[in-house]
Amino acid sequence: MIFEAARRYTVVGGKSVPVRDRGDLGSQQVALLPPGTTIVCVEVAEPSVAAAAVSATPNIRISAPAGWISTDALIDAPHRRSLALSWQEFEANHLRIAAGDQYNLIFPFSHEMLQSMGAEFLTEAFRAAGTLDPDNCVETLCNYKILDAGGASTSAAFDVVYRKALPGLHTQLFVKMPAADPMRKFISSHMLYGETQIAMRFAGLAMPTPVSQYYFGDYCRETSNGILVTERIGFGEAPIEPVLPKGLDQLLPDAAERYAVLTSLQARLVAFHKRGELGFDTEDIFPFRAKITGMPAVKIDPLIDFIEDKVGHLLPAKYQHPSFLSQLRRDGERILDSLDMLSGYIGRDVDYTGFCHANLNLDNAWFWRTPTGSLQAGLIDWGSAGQMSLGQSFQGMLFASEPSKFLALRQALVSHFVAEYKDASGVTLDGEKLLLHAKIASITGLPLLVFAIGDALGRYTKADLRGISNTNDPRLSTDPGLGTMLSMLGIFLEEWFDTQTPTAICERILREMENGEAH
Repeated sequence: MIFEAARRYTVVGGKSVPVRDRGDLGSQQVALLPPGTTIVCVEVAEPSVAAAAVSATPNIRISAPAGWISTDALIDAPHRRSLALSWQEFEANHLRIAAGDQYNLIFPFSHEMLQSMGAEFLTEAFRAAGTLDPDNCVETLCNYKILDAGGASTSAAFDVVYRKALPGLHTQLFVKMPAADPMRKFISSHMLYGETQIAMRFAGLAMPTPVSQYYFGDYCRETSNGILVTERIGFGEAPIEPVLPKGLDQLLPDAAERYAVLTSLQARLVAFHKRGELGFDTEDIFPFRAKITGMPAVKIDPLIDFIEDKVGHLLPAKYQHPSFLSQLRRDGERILDSLDMLSGYIGRDVDYTGFCHANLNLDNAWFWRTPTGSLQAGLIDWGSAGQMSLGQSFQGMLFASEPSKFLALRQALVSHFVAEYKDASGVTLDGEKLLLHAKIASITGLPLLVFAIGDALGRYTKADLRGISNTNDPRLSTDPGLGTMLSMLGIFLEEWFDTQTPTAICERILREMENGEAH
């Protein structure tokens, strides 16, 4: 059997396999993997290392728990069954009431169902999840307020009254369920599955980052329905600050400080995963390089037209010059033709991947300051979290930041991540390589940008867009989607004013792959 980097393998046989901090016989054991554990190979040992290994077979270095193992108990990991239903399967099943995969309970998946099933369901669910003692119950569900903002799911805030009001039991709760719109629900169903799995897992771990307390969550693969109930974060209730708007960083005097705090938490989370502390079954639930249905093919023309004809007055003059737009058209077509190559490049270097929050915008965290003024944060909205390129995690965090400060901010945060990750894991990453991966992740976001533009054009006429006077226009505050789209556009265009242009990046990667230098 030939072992390769960036491939998944499974431990077989009747014995556990030790993970060692080095590939030699006298190295320290850092973990013991039970049979059935799936791992990801980072590299295969050189012959000189293999000769001194615990067994006569080669050793490989694995991603999590980070270390070395012998290959004599490994086979190729079985193909992971996709969560995604076909549209026909989804249409036939998504309104069917069925039990969840985790607790085997019938659960609600709409606001009407939850309010109807009420306190009786919550009592049974919380007891099943171990968040409510068997001799306690939810007596009342009240003050139900739907918070749906048109995203990937629908949510609500509500209050409960317990028979026994005990310390640590929150009375103000938050629920997330599938979107009511069938197409939104179909496209985003995998996100709710991941979020319920993450919440259940976090509940039993000493996490390196604050997260909202879990009360109940479940998902049914046969129907694509799910539900997640957690404590409700008291945004605006001292010391917790009000929720921050997405895509309006120009209104914040301390945005860079906030991103630095989130970057620190992301680095600690990745290190936590690399130490194996998320659990030995993490690879089965959140697989390395998991395939998610990609965006349909797009063209660059709508982007060029949008800049020239509709929002040019909101953009710096350098973006509107005919020579720049011609270059943007040429380079954009090349990016679209190279998407598989670019995403494959940053996904294959396993040392630069890890378990990340996928969307650490400022509105997906809650912030507070200690009495000494130190800024702290906790993380919410874990949809799409999982193993990914670390560069991709920077793109997910910064795509709605202030375009004029984006390049300098990203450079500073990459350096900050390298330092924080070394403190948390003892591993030193190459900052230049991580920055390159972040740049690649940024330009491969082009299809998402084109779709965001299409969404804006579906809601606003040319006259509407022309009527927005500047980036401080109140309409951007009342429609976060529009402000976010303009931030995404400005950030994407800024890549042409960085030290490495998108064209130079594409040429570099193609050259490395042709020469066999790419990981």
